Amino acid sequence: MTYVEVLRARRLLFWIAAIVALQVVLAVWSLLSSHGHVDRPSAIPMTWLLAIGGIGPLIAASFLGGNISAEGTTLAILWTRPATRTAIAWRYFAVDAVAMLLAYLIVLAGEVLIAAFVGVANRLWFDSGSAGTIAIVLSGSFMLYAYIRLGSARLTGRGGVLAGAIWAAMFLVPGLAHLPLPAPFHLPLVGLEYVSPLTWIGSLGGSEHHNADASVVGLSVGWRALVAAVIAIVALVASVQLWVTREA
Repeated sequence: MTYVEVLRARRLLFWIAAIVALQVVLAVWSLLSSHGHVDRPSAIPMTWLLAIGGIGPLIAASFLGGNISAEGTTLAILWTRPATRTAIAWRYFAVDAVAMLLAYLIVLAGEVLIAAFVGVANRLWFDSGSAGTIAIVLSGSFMLYAYIRLGSARLTGRGGVLAGAIWAAMFLVPGLAHLPLPAPFHLPLVGLEYVSPLTWIGSLGGSEHHNADASVVGLSVGWRALVAAVIAIVALVASVQLWVTREA
C-alpha cells in the first residue's frame, strides 16, 4: 500500500513542478517583454529565496497529510499485510517526508532559474540566516502535516477538508485573537494562535534580532524551529497511535 502513496506523491510533485515551470516561463517572458530592463540588486540573500520556497513543503503537507486517512475503506486488507500497523504508518510518513523535501527543492530550483535568467544568480549568497530559515520552514511544514494526520487519523477521506479548515484557522485566528473579546473567547483564540504553524514560522527574511522581535512568540528562528519540530513529533506520534488502533 505504500506504493499507492508513492504514486500520490509523484503526482503531486509533477503538478508542483509544472506550476513552478509555468512561473519561470512567465518570468522570462515578462523580462523579454521589458527588453531586459530590470533592477539588479548588488546582492540577494538566500534567506529570501529559502523563505519564499517554503510554500512548496507547506502545499505538499496540505495535500499529503490526509492521505493515510483515505485508507479507511481498505483497512481490512491493509491489516493483513506482512508488516505491523505502526510500520505501515511510518512508511507513509517516510514517503511524504521525502516528497515535502523534494517540493522545497523544486520551488527553490525555480527561484534560482528565474534569478539566472534575470542575470543575478551570481549575486546570491548564503547569509547567516539561511540555515535557520531552512530549519523553521521544514519544521513548520511538518507541524502542519502532523496536525492534518492527527485530525484525520480516525476519519476516512476527510484529510482535504481538514487541511482547508486548518489553513482557514491559521489566517483567521490571529486577527480574532487581537480583538477585545471577553476572556472565555479570547483565551482559547490566543492558545490556538500559539499552536499555529504560521505563528512559529513567523517573519522571515530579516536579521535574527528582527525576526525574534517580529515573531508572536518572541523567540529566535532557531528556537522556533526546535519548538515547532517537537510539536510536530508529538502530534505525529499521537496520529500514528490513533491510526493503528482504528477498527477495520
